[in-house]
Amino acid sequence: MQALNIEEIYKNYFDRVYSYVLRRIMNVERAEDITAGVFMKVLKNLHTYNRNKAALGTWIFTIANNEIINWYRQKKPLSLVEKHDFLLKSDDVLQEVHEIQEALEAEDTWNKVIAVMNDKLDDEEKDLLIGVYFDDLTYRELAEIKKENASTLRSKVHRALKKIRKDVIFEEER
Repeated sequence: MQALNIEEIYKNYFDRVYSYVLRRIMNVERAEDITAGVFMKVLKNLHTYNRNKAALGTWIFTIANNEIINWYRQKKPLSLVEKHDFLLKSDDVLQEVHEIQEALEAEDTWNKVIAVMNDKLDDEEKDLLIGVYFDDLTYRELAEIKKENASTLRSKVHRALKKIRKDVIFEEER
């Protein structure tokens, strides 16, 4: 059995974990702090990792998910500037937002989707959609992180998408 190297783990997982955290926290500095905390916990607890229980990535994303939950429990309300601060400081996120808007063919449609997500979806549904469509997590990975059945999560995502489609008419449907 090959020993786990924290430098390799950091190199292989940092960008994905940071992106995962940033999309949920929506604040660059706080996402950096949480991501650093995730890797400190990985380093501290690496000796407890059991590859027979979960894949390394699943274990790391579970730690990240728990750190996000802890942050939400302790957080204070953000100002409007803080909520959108990540857009001003993260070129990767700006590029991704731009690509998504182009793919939807109309900024108006994108704004409607966001409004419907905020109005009609609960936090769990939003989190699942972000995980599947933005973080490129498989349903299996998401199920391991969330400790739920993959089929159940697939159904939840399907229902969330139905809620969005109910209120938003996409260009290809016109």
